[in-house]
Amino acid sequence: LIDPRANAEVSSVQAHEGTKSSRVIFPGKKDYILTVGFSKTSERQIHFWDPRNLSTRMSAMEVDVSSGAFIPQYDEDSGLLFLAGKGDAAVKYFELVDEAPYIYHVSDYRAKDPQKGFCMLPKRAVDV
Repeated sequence: LIDPRANAEVSSVQAHEGTKSSRVIFPGKKDYILTVGFSKTSERQIHFWDPRNLSTRMSAMEVDVSSGAFIPQYDEDSGLLFLAGKGDAAVKYFELVDEAPYIYHVSDYRAKDPQKGFCMLPKRAVDV
């Protein structure tokens, strides 16, 4: 973590043991940081961290085994975390809550073609 006011590193942690890429998100007004990455055996993982104390993780979840890195997107209005794996043909939906285990699997969306990228569209741009 970097404090932009002090222009200094406040804290750091090795979030995942794997050598592939990891990503971090700050899910809205939740009291934790969420990281997605890989274990040493290429299992894709989700970890939860207290930003005030990164010495131990709050919770962990093994998602699946795949080679594509997760692209995490969080929708604060619905409390849903969307995980799209680069090269996967599925997007996984999870609900984030304030109490342990902090995450519940909701559903998967499966397409015939794999994703190359994933982003959120502002709700104002959607005509429903």
